[in-house]
Formats: sequence, C-alpha cells, structure tokens
Amino acid sequence: MLRDAEIKLPKPRRASMKLDRAALADEIAAELPALKKALAKVATEEREKEATLRAKQNAMRKSDKSFGQGAVLLAASFTFAGLEDLAAKVRPSGRRPGRTAAEEDEAPPAEEPASPGSPLPLDGG
Repeated sequence: MLRDAEIKLPKPRRASMKLDRAALADEIAAELPALKKALAKVATEEREKEATLRAKQNAMRKSDKSFGQGAVLLAASFTFAGLEDLAAKVRPSGRRPGRTAAEEDEAPPAEEPASPGSPLPLDGG
C-alpha cells in the first residue's frame, strides 16, 4: 500500500515533514518476518494452553468421580459398622464434586473453572 503511487497522501501540515514511502515500506517489510514468527508462536501457545486446560478438566472430573465413589464406599462401611457420626463426615457432597457433605456446609462455594473458550474475568484473574 505504501508503494502504490496511485494512493495520494494528504499534504503535510508542516513543510519540513516529508515521508519517504519506499523507505518506510522497506523498514516495515524488514520487521515483518519477526512479527509473523512471533504471531505464530503466540497461536501455538494458545493452542497448547487450551489443550492443557482440557486435560486438567478431564483429570479433575476423573478425580472427582473416584473421590465420590471412594467416599460412598467409606460412608457405607461406617454406616454398616454403626458409626453414623463418621459416615456423616465422609459422605460425598451432592452439589460439589470432590468434597464431602461436611466440607460443603463449612466452605463458601468455589468458582467453577473456566471453559477453554470462555473469556477471562475483567479483574485479569
């Protein structure tokens, strides 16, 4: 675009200011490969970030499922042994995976993890 002589630029506001369109185009062209390389690296890192987040979410789901199954088994064992007080402490939460019902009553609700395509919160966190 800078090299296109058909595109007329407005007259400079100051007579001492001149623009060498060809020189500016050459400077920009010299920096272009580094910019393209940096943008490609950013795109690669973004894809890696999304893949890592999906792997983390899958691992958390598996962990929460295993925790829930183990907690149910333990609670049932305590109930069978007549230890209701212990069974109540290890019973899994029905609303918050990976937590016991006792923890659910004590702790404030945790924030849900962001999905790979969701925007970042406005506070930058």
